[in-house]
Amino acid sequence: MNIPKISPSLSSIKNEDTPAPITLDAVYEPNDRGRAWKLHNGFDQRHATPSLKDCSMNKNWHDAYNSATSIIKRGGMVCLTGNRGTGKTQLAYHLVKEFFRANDTEWMQGPIKYAVYGTALGFFIAIKSTYGNSEISEHDLIASLSNMPIMVIDEMQVRSDTAWENSMLTHLIDSRYGKMLGTVLISNQATQSFVDSIGPSIADRIRETGGIIEMNWGSLRG
Repeated sequence: MNIPKISPSLSSIKNEDTPAPITLDAVYEPNDRGRAWKLHNGFDQRHATPSLKDCSMNKNWHDAYNSATSIIKRGGMVCLTGNRGTGKTQLAYHLVKEFFRANDTEWMQGPIKYAVYGTALGFFIAIKSTYGNSEISEHDLIASLSNMPIMVIDEMQVRSDTAWENSMLTHLIDSRYGKMLGTVLISNQATQSFVDSIGPSIADRIRETGGIIEMNWGSLRG
């Protein structure tokens, strides 16, 4: 299956001045307005510290950011693949901030909006933590994640690729696809290895709504 490769040369984070990102590997609880679920922590300080201006010093990174932003704003799915240290997670962090900034006026009077960030492994651990849990069910967890305005799943290469994992991931992605909610997948795999690992259903959703951005330039970590 051919998925569009978007050349970089082409062109729950709470909506606050200081975002409080959220992660999958934490305990759900009602938010302060009782209208949604939220999680604590998420993007670590290392990815949250550099400014967009600092990152944009690298033209390839900046062009990749602009391409990804265009996809997410229309409710599509973008995959960031490539070597370690090329700024994939950092791009996702600034992408989420821009998403909320762009929707600030529209959402001002509505319920508080949250994003969700986590690793693929964290997602599966979170699901398993609901088994035997009287506070939240597997259904509630996946329903909450399915309704987040934007979701980032990092480290897609670190999973067992079992039938159970594949079915859970496909179910989540398909639900978000149906609701036209932006989703970012991040992997250190080469593009073809990534496509082979996610299966034809998810690959088809990516092909239809967005594409893959290969971030294969040199490390930005120095």
